[in-house]
Amino acid sequence: MCEKSLWPPPYCESLKADNGQLPFLGSSLILVYMFRVFRGPTVYDRILGLNGISTKAIILLTILGSLNEQLEMFVDVALGYAVLNIVGGLSVAKYLEHQGTPEC
Repeated sequence: MCEKSLWPPPYCESLKADNGQLPFLGSSLILVYMFRVFRGPTVYDRILGLNGISTKAIILLTILGSLNEQLEMFVDVALGYAVLNIVGGLSVAKYLEHQGTPEC
């Protein structure tokens, strides 16, 4: 079963046994960023919190793909999500940059 996995054989079997611990850890890290999104004192803190949630979701997708031995499909979804994260962050930053400056 570890022939297709990216993990070496001693780690592959231990990851198969602890299948639920890594996604639980990733989900708990996302909850830490949720606190920053809801309680951030500024808009910029909330944007950074959303980017952190997206980054952890991308990492979680690749871990789940590796555990399910369907890494190719999950990496494609994670890359698409990363592109959306970058475009969204840049568009909000551009909007906030132009909102503060008066038009001539």
